[in-house]
Amino acid sequence: MLFTATLFSVSCKHKSELGEVIIVEYIGYSYFVWINESDHVIFLSGARNGPTHDFTDKVIQPGESLEKTGIGFVSPPIPVQYSPVMTVVFDDGAYQATYDYHDQPIPEGYNIKYDLTWTENYVREEVDSPNGCEPCLGARWTYTFTNADYEAAVRMSEAQGE
Repeated sequence: MLFTATLFSVSCKHKSELGEVIIVEYIGYSYFVWINESDHVIFLSGARNGPTHDFTDKVIQPGESLEKTGIGFVSPPIPVQYSPVMTVVFDDGAYQATYDYHDQPIPEGYNIKYDLTWTENYVREEVDSPNGCEPCLGARWTYTFTNADYEAAVRMSEAQGE
C-alpha cells in the first residue's frame, strides 16, 4: 500500500519598498490595541512561551494607547495566541492583575470580564493587512481600560491578600 502526503505551504505576496514582489510564509495579521480611558497610569506586560512577543512594563498614560502586531500562519492570531500571560500594574503599584489562569485554578477575586487574554473582552474589526498583502487576513483587537479595571484589580489583590 502506498501513502502519499502532500504539504501545503500558505504564503502571502506583497511588494517591498522597491516594488519587487516578495513571498512571505504567513497570511494572518493582528493588531492588538490597549486604550487607557482610566484615571491611572498603566504598566502592561505580556509574555509568550518564548521571547517572540514579550514586552515588559509598557507605560500607557491616561488617554493614550499601546499597539502591538501579531503574525499568524493561517489566520490572524487571537489575543491568547499573541500573549497568553498578561500583567497589569496600576500607577500606585499596589494593585496588580495577572492573567494566566488557563491551566491553573482560578484565584479568589478573579473576574473574567477584565481578563486580557479572553477574546470576548476585545472589540474585533477586520482591517487591511500591511503592504497590500494578498490574500492576507487582518484583524484589529481593541481592549479599553476604564476605572472599572482598576477597581477589579484592587478587589482581586485584596482577595489574594496582596
